[in-house]
Amino acid sequence: MDKPIRCAIIGQHPMSFPWGFDEEDESCGKMKMELAQQIMVLRQNGVSQFLVACDCGGDCTPLRSSTACG
Repeated sequence: MDKPIRCAIIGQHPMSFPWGFDEEDESCGKMKMELAQQIMVLRQNGVSQFLVACDCGGDCTPLRSSTACG
């Protein structure tokens, strides 16, 4: 059996982004889209597990994005 390929994702505190906690900001939306696209590329290249520390920060976004990838 093949070992799973994992990807660990860490994030930044929301206040380090210019938009803070405003998820409706256009720049926030662009960052989320880029994260989702990168996660899809990783999945297509065999990454099957994503390890995410869900602290109060941007690292929760990739988790939501990765679950939307299938």
